[in-house]
This record gives sequence, C-alpha cells and structure tokens, in this order.
Amino acid sequence: MTADPAVLLLGFTVDDADIREITRRSPVLPTQTDAFAWNVVSALREGGARVSLLSTAPVPNFPAYPKVFFRSKRFHEHGTAGLLLGFINVLGLKHVTRFVQCLLRGTRFIRSRGVRSVVVHGAHTPFLLYARIVKRTMGIRICVILTDPPAVSIAGENRLVAGMKRIDRRLMKSLCSGFDGVIALTPHLASDYAPGVPSLITPGFASTSLLLGDPDSDEEPESTFRVGYGGGLSDEYGVADLVNAISTSSGDIRLELFGRGSLDDWLAERAAVDPRICVGGVLPRDQLLRHLSSLDVLVNPRQLRHSFTKYSFPSKLLEFMSLGVPTISTRLPSLPNGLAEHLVLAESTVEGIAAAIERVRGMSRERRLELGRSARAYVLSQLSPVAQGPAIVHFVEGHDGT
Repeated sequence: MTADPAVLLLGFTVDDADIREITRRSPVLPTQTDAFAWNVVSALREGGARVSLLSTAPVPNFPAYPKVFFRSKRFHEHGTAGLLLGFINVLGLKHVTRFVQCLLRGTRFIRSRGVRSVVVHGAHTPFLLYARIVKRTMGIRICVILTDPPAVSIAGENRLVAGMKRIDRRLMKSLCSGFDGVIALTPHLASDYAPGVPSLITPGFASTSLLLGDPDSDEEPESTFRVGYGGGLSDEYGVADLVNAISTSSGDIRLELFGRGSLDDWLAERAAVDPRICVGGVLPRDQLLRHLSSLDVLVNPRQLRHSFTKYSFPSKLLEFMSLGVPTISTRLPSLPNGLAEHLVLAESTVEGIAAAIERVRGMSRERRLELGRSARAYVLSQLSPVAQGPAIVHFVEGHDGT
C-alpha cells in the first residue's frame, strides 16, 4: 500500500448545517447514519487515506420530507472536500435522478480528486450501480459498507412500495456480488447480501469525540435512579418493552426517552398517566450525549423476534458504551464476545429488561462507575476509528479480508 491512497466515500455524508436542517424536518432521524459516516471518514483518514465525499441528502420521500428538489453543491466539512448531489425527492424519480447526477457530476469529481478506491456507504441501488460502472470503465476498486439489511419492508406500507422494495433487494444483491470487498456490521449481512465477496466484519465505531469526562464519584448522587434511551422510538426497537419494564418497577426510578418515531402518541399517553416516563423529544446531538452521560444506566432494548435482528448491530450501543455509562442490551446474536463481556445482558422480554435494570440498580455507585469506565476503555481501544482505520484502509486497498 503506497502512502496517501485517495479514497472516495459515496453515500450520505453531509455537512453539519444540512444534517441539522434534515433532523429538524424529517420524521426519520438521520443522526446515527450521519455519525457512522463521519466515523468512516475518520477511520479512513487514520489509516492514511486522503478522503473525498460524493454524497446525497439522507431524507425520506416527499411528502414525508417536505422538500422535492435538491440542488448540487460543493462543500467542505471537518477538513474533507465533498460534492453533494442534487435529486428529485419523489418515489422512483429519487433513484433515477441520483444515478443520473452520479454520471453527470460524480465521474468528473472522481477524476479531479485522483480517486483509486470507492467505498459505498449503504446498499443504495443508484450508488451500487454507479460504483459497478466506475469499476468497469475506470478500473477503480470498489467496496461496499453494509450496516442494515437493504430495502426492509415496513408494516402497513402499500403494495406498490413493498413490490418495489422486493425488486430493489434482488437488484442490490446482484450488484453487491460484483464488488471487490464488503465491510459489514454482522457476518450475516456479508454472507447473505454479498455472498462470495471478501469481507471485513466490524460492529461499528466508538468515537473518542464522546469523551465527556467521568461522573464525579464524590458527587452526591440523585435519589432517583435514572434510566435512558436515545434513538428511534418504535416498537421494533423494543421501546414499548422498555416502557413496560419501567412500569413494573417500584420505587424512585425514572425513564428518560429521546428521539421520535411511530410510538410518539402512545408514549405521550403513557407519560400522561405515569410521571416516571419522561419523553424529551429530539435534542441537538451534543446536548443529547451530554445528558445521556449523566444518567445511571442506558438501555438498548432491541427485540429479537424480527427477521432483521440477525443482521442488526445498533450503532447506539457503541455510542452508549463510549459515554462511560453502564449499558444494558438484549442478547443480540451479532454481539461479539469481547463486547458482550462489558455489557449487562437482558432477555428480550419486558421481564428480562426489568430484571437487568434492577441488577444495575442494585449495584453500588462505585461499581456502576467501574462498569461504565471498563466498557468505554474497551470500545475505544478496540473499535475507535484510530484502532480500526489501518485495517480498513488495508482492506479497501485490496489486501485480504477475514
């Protein structure tokens, strides 16, 4: 591997002002996608790569997101140059216009940046197809990062959308098969959606930017035991189970939820009758993380009964652990052994989550601080961009995966 390899990250990495605006207007929170993307940028740079960005705004289709026409523009954020591609945000037209913009503007940008490797963040059909064309016409290596199963069907969506997603999934699998490498959060993502392609498995990134300082062990703790969750407020993420677990608990305990999702109305009703349930809405990322770091325990209550669970590794889990707060997680099949040792594991039931919360609640404050610090030290030493960057660049540049 020669010095300073030029890598293009093709995906959804946008500047900070745009992500704040999208977060304000979108029913689907893009914060985890944005945080992951910038961690990829950091990892590539820590591995010695010169990174450029070819991106598009991560927004749901109109009218869920109240904007139709997006314009292209150059941007520069966190020391990285990028080109934001315009598109028409209407079902069907979104994919077509993003692909056309890649052809019209992306190729010229790639040549101007001296790119020799393209990394596609996410199984987005226009980007996968464009990367295959780049490989064939320009001889550039291409890798794809898979973080979630592509084109997941949602309960209640209409037959047209469900049918288009089925076609999209088949097309994605076909396109991924022609990549030079796949970086996946779980082994099942790599083997099922890019079979036979060399793979590198990582559960994600623990960011050193989350080092907010330890809670003061000499500080008088609050009498209320505070439980926290931040992310999508939906049933498939186990939020209803977490709320019901708190409802079964007795004593001075409070659940603090941040985010939004399909359970918003239900949560408002529960909070109205149970003052221990507190819904804080969407906070700016730095404010949210600082608040979460002050709580007694954080919970990832992801359910295991859904088919996508074997593909799932929630990025919020590493985020929670990076904050130095004791973290509870359900027993996800994708949990690496080393990581699981630093978590409090719970069965994926109301009773199981309640029991895990009571286990942490029964610990001394000193023991909770020790557990949080140990988890943070582990994820930062093993899963930070600094720790993983060289291996990722090594893989992207064409060396053997695992």
